[in-house]
Amino acid sequence: MKKTITIIVAIFIAFGAFAGTFEVSGTSTDFTSFTITSQVSSTINVEDHTIQVWMGDETDFTSLVPSFTIEEGAEVFIGEVAQVSGTTINDYSENVTYTVKNGTESQDWVVKVGTGTSVLSIEASLEINVYPNPTVNYLTIEGAESATVIVYNLLGKIVMTETNLLDGNLNLSSLTRGNYLISVIKGTQRVTRKITKL
Repeated sequence: MKKTITIIVAIFIAFGAFAGTFEVSGTSTDFTSFTITSQVSSTINVEDHTIQVWMGDETDFTSLVPSFTIEEGAEVFIGEVAQVSGTTINDYSENVTYTVKNGTESQDWVVKVGTGTSVLSIEASLEINVYPNPTVNYLTIEGAESATVIVYNLLGKIVMTETNLLDGNLNLSSLTRGNYLISVIKGTQRVTRKITKL
């Protein structure tokens, strides 16, 4: 079932505040984020129901723990085994099929994990550059024009959303020090990067 959610967002910028409304379309069986500790990057394709995660060249794919967010009330399984974000260990040496269930709806997602050398060929349709990382207050995101940028804490909670970056700069001054996930959503493509705020 396709649905549209309207979210009211207040963004505090250097000299004031901006309140706006934007719509995020998706289904109740979509992943909204999917990351693995020490990943290079990840992309969620909601049209093909695939997730690509790129890891460093020396990664052991046999015991990785993903962190993910889904709609409240949904559940995630591999076969009949319930998956817990940030807890369940899985072997990604081959593609893994996850099933997201929400009430009577369910959707299979194929997760592919590879080394960072695959990034250029697979991610060519949505290229972004995020810098400086780590950062103190401002993060530049090149390639985020006409995109929605969502910032998650490592527990999967949305802590900031921006739909119109001025000059590609994201003001992170309202966030506390720590690690965050930045998702850039453009059409059906979603690219996620891990950043550190000092």
